[in-house]
Amino acid sequence: IKIIFKKVDADFIRVNILNNGKKFNKNNTNIDLSLKKKSSLGIDLTRKRLFLINGREAENDLQIEDIVNEKGESKGTQVSLMIKVNPS
Repeated sequence: IKIIFKKVDADFIRVNILNNGKKFNKNNTNIDLSLKKKSSLGIDLTRKRLFLINGREAENDLQIEDIVNEKGESKGTQVSLMIKVNPS
């Protein structure tokens, strides 16, 4: 796991978490079909926390994407969080 902090502007930092383990795939066939209809509790709670901290609901406050090489093979997952530096 690699964690990168980057100041975006005076109010926000971006935290990128890179994991070279098993990929995150919404269409993964190894996931029970009943689970595909449900949203992830962890992701939902993270979105709610970011809303409380940031005072806004923005799509780019939480992004999850697969990392692939030039052959299209999965190399892991990247999670990006946009966090307000001085929440009021």
